Amino acid sequence: MEPLGAKVPLTFEAHSRRAERVRPRTPMEVGLTDDFFVVGGHSMVAAQVVAELEERTGVPLELESFFDLAIVEEVAAELDRLQRQGDDDHGTIVFEGEL
Repeated sequence: MEPLGAKVPLTFEAHSRRAERVRPRTPMEVGLTDDFFVVGGHSMVAAQVVAELEERTGVPLELESFFDLAIVEEVAAELDRLQRQGDDDHGTIVFEGEL
């Protein structure tokens, strides 16, 4: 059992279940099923997002992959996949509230 207040890893599946309950609260927020580019994202912002994701998760994501995926939940799933793939070497756990 985790100590009270300990951070618990949140998987993509948990994010998906949580997303069913938590929708964007304002027009400026992006939901899990939103397409990054449809909601106004562009290549310069995408590059910043990819860099921020790697900084926060420790999981490198190719910019080209981000362009190909674009849907927030697909990007999250790819990060989970890459994280599991790298867990044997040096994976990093993403905790709820860090993204």
